Amino acid sequence: MGLYHSRFIEALKNGSEDEVRQLYNNRKSVRDRIDPNTSLGPAHNDNSVLHYAALHAMEWLYRDLLTRGGKPDMRNGVARNCLHLVCSCVESNKREAERRARIVLLTIHEGLFGMDVEHVLRERDEDGNTALHLAASAGLQSCVEVLLENKADLYVTNKKEQTAADCASECKRSALATLIETRMVFTADDDGSSAHVVDPDHTHLMELAEAPSGMRDSDLRSMKDQLLIETSELLGVSLFTSEALLRHHGWSKEQLLEAWMENPTEVCEKAGVQLPTNLGTHNLDTPSVVSPPRGPPGEEVEGEEGGERECGVCVVTFVPDVEVPCGHVFCRDCWRHYLHQKIEAGDAHSIVCPEYGCFKLVPIEVIEGVVSRKMTQRYLQFDIKAFVESHPTIRWCPYPDCHRAVRITTPNDTPGDAQQPTTVHCGNEHYFCWSCSGEPHVPTSCEGWRKWLDHVQEMAPQIGDRTTSQLDDAASQRWLATRSKPCPKCRAPIEKTDGCNHMCCKKVSRHTYRWYRA
Repeated sequence: MGLYHSRFIEALKNGSEDEVRQLYNNRKSVRDRIDPNTSLGPAHNDNSVLHYAALHAMEWLYRDLLTRGGKPDMRNGVARNCLHLVCSCVESNKREAERRARIVLLTIHEGLFGMDVEHVLRERDEDGNTALHLAASAGLQSCVEVLLENKADLYVTNKKEQTAADCASECKRSALATLIETRMVFTADDDGSSAHVVDPDHTHLMELAEAPSGMRDSDLRSMKDQLLIETSELLGVSLFTSEALLRHHGWSKEQLLEAWMENPTEVCEKAGVQLPTNLGTHNLDTPSVVSPPRGPPGEEVEGEEGGERECGVCVVTFVPDVEVPCGHVFCRDCWRHYLHQKIEAGDAHSIVCPEYGCFKLVPIEVIEGVVSRKMTQRYLQFDIKAFVESHPTIRWCPYPDCHRAVRITTPNDTPGDAQQPTTVHCGNEHYFCWSCSGEPHVPTSCEGWRKWLDHVQEMAPQIGDRTTSQLDDAASQRWLATRSKPCPKCRAPIEKTDGCNHMCCKKVSRHTYRWYRA
């Protein structure tokens, strides 16, 4: 228990987010031992777990610690609170910088709820710097914008008698220096007091998490882990069980909860897991287990509990050291060969027990304990791939060699002509239609766009060797000639889709006429 906690703290100190996430999500003993507000001692500069989460911008962990009573206004050994720490690291990546800005927003609106926020924003570290000083020095423009909108004091000076604008200038952040200086000029009223000015362009930060924009592997893993933790605590089951249940219900907590309330036994059976006997105990470290059979149904098992057993594949005699919830026994070599084969085939999300007729899923703890570290990494990659491909509101960017995904809050999966196209972007300058994964074609429906592409292909043999642009132009002219009539007055092409024969040109002339007379 102590070993895992020490590993967690060391990984957290070093900013090793993948290891931190794995230990935090898979080890209940680690989570139970964490007090988000307790100092880790002088060796850690009196930082707490919450401080480190802010420093390294681990948004998912920071958010969870706040729900557990984390106090972001607490100071570390150099008098820095969480706002100081999240604003003190230089980030060249725009997405990382915006993640820090979201943590600042989260701190102000939730972590400091009911407190004097302006007072906390004025707090200075041992060098006299406020969070605004540090964000300006680090070049974190999004953080600076959030702090300014929440009335951070522009005139506080540090021990060098520098304002935040001075710090930005000293660090050659000229754009930030100008931004702060401009705010200093335009927020001062006649009697010299500060007035709050809202930046209309900043509202995107509040909605950033919900926007249909790009997600990297780390974002996807964070989203998935958060969903698993919430579900496991809601139902009182293991993380392994919650993942199987969520996957079976399209990653919808609402659908899962509704089915769970009706018949939890049936829900578990259909998802390939067993109903826990200890519901409500939140035993998240171990997979859900019920008195497991030690062999196929109706067959007596030879050997004593804990003694030698016969492998169900190679029939060698051995002492079992790999346990699965269903209770079937195989030697480690057979397990390794079987799991390697499954992972190599990309079948990461549905690895079931190799026993004939058993469809119980194999927990990730078993997989990680048997296969090599390299194979575990491949498994995790396939696991994220399977998560995206089975999630109804997430899709991979269709552009070659782009490994980003896009999440949309209200996907439109209506088939046929009623399907409304939605243009999304992956955050890597790739734009595509959410519904059909083709190039953007708003306002044309996906079905209409497919018909147009087919029409262009039909035109190709008739037109001969031309450029793509020439081919499109020729196809457009043919389409207009066969499906439209020119306005009698301005000659603009008009298409009649339905309704009566009374027409009105909307292009230039506003001319009204009868369709059959055109």
